[in-house]
Amino acid sequence: MRKILVSMILVMIVNACACADIIYTTDAGNLGLIKVQSQTSVDLYGTQYSGVGRDSLLDAYWNSGTSRIILVDRTTNTATSGDTALIFKPSDLTHPIDSEPKVLSGVYDTQALVSSYNGKGLFFASGASIHEFSTEDFSLSRSYRYTPDTSEDITPSIKSLLTGQYTVYALVEQDSSEDILLVFDGQLRDDTGKNFAKYRAPSGAEMIVWLKGSVLALAHDDGVSYLNSSVGFYSVVSSDAPVKALCRDSGSGFYFAEQVQSGDSYTTTLRHYSSETKTSTTLHAETGDSVSRLLYDDDGGVLAALLGNKVFLYNLRGDALIAEYDNSLLGGKPVQIALSYSSGDDGKNSSGCDMSGGGILLLLIGAMIFRRR
Repeated sequence: MRKILVSMILVMIVNACACADIIYTTDAGNLGLIKVQSQTSVDLYGTQYSGVGRDSLLDAYWNSGTSRIILVDRTTNTATSGDTALIFKPSDLTHPIDSEPKVLSGVYDTQALVSSYNGKGLFFASGASIHEFSTEDFSLSRSYRYTPDTSEDITPSIKSLLTGQYTVYALVEQDSSEDILLVFDGQLRDDTGKNFAKYRAPSGAEMIVWLKGSVLALAHDDGVSYLNSSVGFYSVVSSDAPVKALCRDSGSGFYFAEQVQSGDSYTTTLRHYSSETKTSTTLHAETGDSVSRLLYDDDGGVLAALLGNKVFLYNLRGDALIAEYDNSLLGGKPVQIALSYSSGDDGKNSSGCDMSGGGILLLLIGAMIFRRR
């Protein structure tokens, strides 16, 4: 009987720590939640908080032992101090942690953000610059501005950021020259010799992501490429349409979204590439706005896809469609999606979840039972 009780409590503890949910924003200024119950069951909780920017940037970040949600209200008005950010707990999206937004001084129209591996810093891409802010008080730690080798009609823009345990990756798109990938150590300096690298990237570079086995993959106009530190980027999948979104799958393959434009309309096609068969399977094609995002949620066992004006959720086992939500259900057209948690390593043993009081109580009960045994 005691063994059964212990097993039940362990299951309850795991469920109490689960944070595999999907959050989203809409063009109506709403922040919403889709609760992931299992690989086959999801619930739309809908709008949790209103009054956010119509085109806010949404993501989760690692904050030295726990996950936080950041909502960046973007501005191009350089007469202001910069973009502003609201911070939420993943367990409660109904109000930000602080009523006053954080001011990201000198950051305008944030295009990408990512947290450091140890959770002490947040990196923001603004134009051709990267700014790192402390996660503790949002003070500016350091900045870097990319300067092209030639000034012939080139307007560089950092489109995607990625961090490793000791590195920061920045994907730079240029109007009149080849796109490039910059690799820094945590100091964001390009004069540190072996601690800095620069790679030529395929044209129309869109985003960089991690795949299984610490493989860095790039989405671009002609398909998907992998990075080999010795030879640079090499093609894995060729596409007749630009690839706008990319994420890993539960194995060593990936999901990607191709997009073609016809007038003011866009058709985005979701595909799944298998590394075993070297083939791609089409899951869905959606016509609507140009927005496209893909999220791989290993804990929840789902793929979240923002295609056109809808959000689709798939079971990672067999790619079965679980649910789809349009603007009438979401409280406006979806413009961003993100996972409700992030992870990292600050030298402490932490799950990255905001554990409720009930979860803590279950842990205590479990500890007591094991001690008595």
